[in-house]
Amino acid sequence: VGVGMVLVVFSIAQALYACWVTPRMEYAATILSRALAPTPSGKLITDLYHPSYWTVIAAFVWTSVWTLGIVGAIGNGYGFVVLIIFGLLVSFAWTMEVLRNVLNVTVSRVIALYYMRGMQSDIMFSFQRAFTTSLG
Repeated sequence: VGVGMVLVVFSIAQALYACWVTPRMEYAATILSRALAPTPSGKLITDLYHPSYWTVIAAFVWTSVWTLGIVGAIGNGYGFVVLIIFGLLVSFAWTMEVLRNVLNVTVSRVIALYYMRGMQSDIMFSFQRAFTTSLG
């Protein structure tokens, strides 16, 4: 009964939220269309999504290697397993933040070049530059 009451409360909250958001959809569509203006309309999916795909693949590979490191640390049973796991957690969080920030820099460069200089930048070049020059 308790879980049912919680679900009813959440469904009522979702319905009220939908009523609150629906009138703002036209405004959100206008903002989104203006935000996507710097990208070439025909190549939007292929250009903007490729860096994200590569980042997701890199994150998956790193997560797989990281999981093997955690399993190895726990399996060996050293006395400082907690320290090793803490170091791996910090490494994992740091790597995921770097990947997220690289995507932010990529999109920011494309948008900034459009608004500052009026030119459309190659997105893959911006992605490569974010991984090399902008990364430090």
